[in-house]
Amino acid sequence: YDSLLEAFSQMKKLVSVKEAENMSRIKEQEEMIEQLQLLFVDIQNHVFREQESTKDKPLFTPKVFNDSVLKLETLLGTLEQNIKYLLKDHEEKHKILQCSPLLEIERSLFVYFFIQPRHLSEVMSELNQKIDSRIALDEALSLPSEIKAIKVPES
Repeated sequence: YDSLLEAFSQMKKLVSVKEAENMSRIKEQEEMIEQLQLLFVDIQNHVFREQESTKDKPLFTPKVFNDSVLKLETLLGTLEQNIKYLLKDHEEKHKILQCSPLLEIERSLFVYFFIQPRHLSEVMSELNQKIDSRIALDEALSLPSEIKAIKVPES
C-alpha cells in the first residue's frame, strides 16, 4: 500500500510539473500570438499605406486595386451598353427583313460578294432568267396592238 501511495504522489508531482510546463507553453504561445498579431498589423500598415512615394510603396495597394476595379466596372458598363445597343439594332433589322422579302434576298445576296462570288453569279443569272420569263409572259398575255388601238367610248 505504501508503494502505491508513493507512486501516486510521484504521479501527482509529475502531473503538476507537466501542468506547469503546459501553462508556461500556453503563456509563451499567447505571447507569440500577440507578437504575431502586432507584426501582422505592422505588415498590413506597411503594405496598405497610402504613400505617394514610390520608393518602398508596394505595387498592389488598395488605391491601385480600387482604381483598377473602377476602370473594370466602367468598361463593363460600356460593354453592356454596346451589347444592348447591338441587340436592339439586330432586332430592328430582323423585323425590317421579316416585313420585306426583297430586303432579305438582297441581304443574302450581299453575303455572296464576300464568300461565294460564283454562287452570286448563278443566283443573279437565275433572277435575270425569272425576270426575262416574266417579261415574256406579260408580253404574251398583253392584248394585240389592234385591240389596243380601239378606244372604248366614254359614257
